[in-house]
Amino acid sequence: MHALFIPYGEVDCVNRFYRDLQSQNYILKMENSDGEKKNQYIKGGLRLAPFGVVDYVFPKEYKNEVLTSLGFHNENPYKLGKVRLALLRNFLKCKKPGKFETEMQYIWYKENVSLIPLGIREDPDIVGMHEDDKGYTHEAL
Repeated sequence: MHALFIPYGEVDCVNRFYRDLQSQNYILKMENSDGEKKNQYIKGGLRLAPFGVVDYVFPKEYKNEVLTSLGFHNENPYKLGKVRLALLRNFLKCKKPGKFETEMQYIWYKENVSLIPLGIREDPDIVGMHEDDKGYTHEAL
């Protein structure tokens, strides 16, 4: 799953926030055709998109915690306008996250960092072809 947002703030603080995002550990759940389950530990990934947009990649099982931590449930005081936001979402191929649980969140450094939440993008499931996931179905991060 991908969470797309625009960060802004002090450069050093934004970079520290990026380090926190990238160092967050997740469990990627996998299952093969025999029903055998396996877990793989992975870290969150950051991708830079056009217009200062950041794409944070993580397993879908952690959607609630990640979106809450990124403030997707809060009203954004920096409004882009419905038309601009719709055009940006269309360009980035993302959608509104919809309703999600906001009970838990990660403790990421966000001092002097503000975020404009844009949307989410979901990944399809794939069958792994590499040494550590060969034959196992999992989310295509």
